[in-house]
Amino acid sequence: MGPEQSDRRREPRFPIEAGATVEVHNNGQITSATTVDISGCGVLLHFEKAVHLAVGDHVVTHREV
Repeated sequence: MGPEQSDRRREPRFPIEAGATVEVHNNGQITSATTVDISGCGVLLHFEKAVHLAVGDHVVTHREV
């Protein structure tokens, strides 16, 4: 985000780097990811490989802490 943009998120985000397993229920795909940050409303994940998700896809994450 550049200096001219403001962060308008509803919840504060906290950096946390931890492993995660992500299961996409729509197609049964299971893949690994790393958490980047987390808030009360969500989590930002970094995937090593492309993961094809669409708005409304049901996913379950399991974090390794």
